[in-house]
Amino acid sequence: MLDENNELVRTFRRIRQDIQLSSTPNLRLRIFGIKSRNRQYDLPTSSDIAALIPGDFVADREDRDIIVDHRGEGLKRITSLNPKFEALHFPLLFPYGEDGFHPQISYNASFCPASMRRKFVTQKEYYAFRLQYPLNEGHTLVQSGKALQHYCVDAFSTIELNRLAFLRTHQKDLRAEVYQGLQDAFAKGDMDGEKLGRIIMPSSYTGGPRYMQQLYHDAMATCQHYGNPDLFVTFTCNALWEEIVDAFADMVGPNSELKPMVVCRVFHMKLAILIDQFKRESYFEKTIAVKIPDPNLDPEGYAAVVKFMIHGPCGVNNPTAPCMKDGKCSKYFPKEFCSETSFDKFGNVVYRRRNSGIQVQKGKAMLDNRYVVPYNRNLLVRAQAHINVEICHKGGLVKYLFKYITKGPDRSLIVAEDSTSSVQVPSNITKKTKDEIQEFIDCMSLSSYEAIWRINEYSIHHREPNVVRLGVHLDGQQNVSYKRRSNIQNVLQNPRAGKTHLTSWFELNRHDCNARKFTYAQILNSFTWNEEYSEWTPRKRGFAIGRIAYVPPGSDDIFFLRLLLTKVRGATSFLNLRTIQGEVCST
Repeated sequence: MLDENNELVRTFRRIRQDIQLSSTPNLRLRIFGIKSRNRQYDLPTSSDIAALIPGDFVADREDRDIIVDHRGEGLKRITSLNPKFEALHFPLLFPYGEDGFHPQISYNASFCPASMRRKFVTQKEYYAFRLQYPLNEGHTLVQSGKALQHYCVDAFSTIELNRLAFLRTHQKDLRAEVYQGLQDAFAKGDMDGEKLGRIIMPSSYTGGPRYMQQLYHDAMATCQHYGNPDLFVTFTCNALWEEIVDAFADMVGPNSELKPMVVCRVFHMKLAILIDQFKRESYFEKTIAVKIPDPNLDPEGYAAVVKFMIHGPCGVNNPTAPCMKDGKCSKYFPKEFCSETSFDKFGNVVYRRRNSGIQVQKGKAMLDNRYVVPYNRNLLVRAQAHINVEICHKGGLVKYLFKYITKGPDRSLIVAEDSTSSVQVPSNITKKTKDEIQEFIDCMSLSSYEAIWRINEYSIHHREPNVVRLGVHLDGQQNVSYKRRSNIQNVLQNPRAGKTHLTSWFELNRHDCNARKFTYAQILNSFTWNEEYSEWTPRKRGFAIGRIAYVPPGSDDIFFLRLLLTKVRGATSFLNLRTIQGEVCST
């Protein structure tokens, strides 16, 4: 069929022919799990398709190394943006050699406003369209089995690698943002990156380490304003939700392979509904429960708890359970019976767990209240999923949460070896230069669920109220943005040139006596930032929290400037900040 209808098959040689005609070595790929490196390098626990991205960039090639063998012209290197790349990579998904993504796909003019600057479809938009399930079109992609998941992870890895290639080729521009303190810095080395030859990843890159660190600082700023959080809620997807089951019934194709597409969309909708319910309804007036309800008095609650909120069995009943480490449950189940709720010596909550005599059978084990995960009854029954609700009375729980999202993506340590040999696990791996992009990739493991979630542009983080990040810089060291071919004299004569949050705050304090009662971070209480005119204007509605960008203690003057900005109210200039009781300090 392909020989008759696909011109690419007739033009390019197939790898199968090379294997048949040459003595190709029989290689295998081994994945090592290294516990000492933290949980990022654990072995995979599911059979879903995933992409391993080694990120082997070289100086003269930032794209993937894609080589095709032309029947007449020999080996050729193409890019992932070549319109025929997908047809070459997935011949069964593109049996007629149809074009895939390329940068010159135009928008439909009838659906785009005339003021829209972008004229061509982006990679993410293209793949998000391809992964829909049109009822009135062919379903070659969604009926392709494992190839569907392969297509998803390959699509998003292509998107990510192109973004990272852009960042690698624009290092000079990116350093300027970090070194002047306008973004959060990790350490003093961020300020000296130009000297060290450091390759950085900016905080604007979604999912990167700086991006995650900024979210952590935003969360701590929220805690500083409101106090420690009250509740810690964990919501887990239920693959047997009615919406998912019904969606599979309406689809044609192998349901197990369609699962990531459907589960991601349904969970995204469920999560949005849950957050909306948190805002509109009060679920937590009643106490958090840690018990198996009486099936005669509360059959709905009993069914939900038994189905979603029982931990285990583990321990002696199941020594191979995923939670077992060194012969013990890592979640410390079973808990002890307790007549009253209290706090232990570390400040952790010890929930009341009474011996009611009610037990449930899981496998061959009989489990009681000691195995129940804390929950809220009304929320659990409505959500019909595992939804853990914990009392959270200290800021350390915020660090606990962000520990998991700042550790980086899942990774794999792999070795390609001859099928007849055996390679030992490498004991030490060192890097010669500090390359944050390479460290971020580092054989990143990308699952089909994550690929579909990110291609559909579902948010990986949400917060309310808004947290505004306020830059900090020394006198005369702020960034100035201008176009490449602009006249420098005209740029400097522009009244907006060099105006930042900080310099405009000084100017506001010189002219508005009401603003002088606020510190730099508190100015968001009564004023908003007008991006068009680069100035502070009186707030008419809404609320936001101000947070000054983090600066490491080893950054000398700019670190102490930040300390002053957290205390001094109504400062009118850098000189005014350094003036103490009429005496001007040198630094």
